[in-house]
Amino acid sequence: MHEAGPHLQPRPHRTLLYVLSVDAPLHHRYRCMQRTTLAALGLQRGFLQVDMLRSIRLWYVFDRAAPTSDDLRLEQRRGDVLRLDAGATCLGKVIAAIQHAATRRFEAMVLSDDDAFIHPQRLALDIAEWGWNPNLVYGILSWAAGWDERRMQHYGYGNTPDVVVGRLMQEWQLRRSVD
Repeated sequence: MHEAGPHLQPRPHRTLLYVLSVDAPLHHRYRCMQRTTLAALGLQRGFLQVDMLRSIRLWYVFDRAAPTSDDLRLEQRRGDVLRLDAGATCLGKVIAAIQHAATRRFEAMVLSDDDAFIHPQRLALDIAEWGWNPNLVYGILSWAAGWDERRMQHYGYGNTPDVVVGRLMQEWQLRRSVD
């Protein structure tokens, strides 16, 4: 007779969802569209109880040192904005989100962007199905070497993650030392 594995045992499964963003008009529109979609799917003020066992807590991650627009000041009232010491880089936000997650009780942590479509119920159910695996990587990891302020776009995508992450780490450390 087949025994049930650890992943089949019913237990609470909390997912932390960190959405990386910047305080710019285009990204404000992305967040408005994403919040509208997520609200239609049941997520309110950054939280969704998917079922009796599964929940999602969402935060939009911003760098604390960056200036704050009027739009972001209004958004902060929603309870889903998290301003962290991130060194004004994407990698800095990832590191800051991981540090923040380390202070919370959760079974899964997800990183996403403000221009991604997220179906929270499907995400929670898919991740909970594999929650027994402590080393789960779900989805696609993609790194860019940096951000072009003039063009407002990433550059340096490639299949050389060691080079790209190394450069990101140097940029993050440089910006942290300036702050």
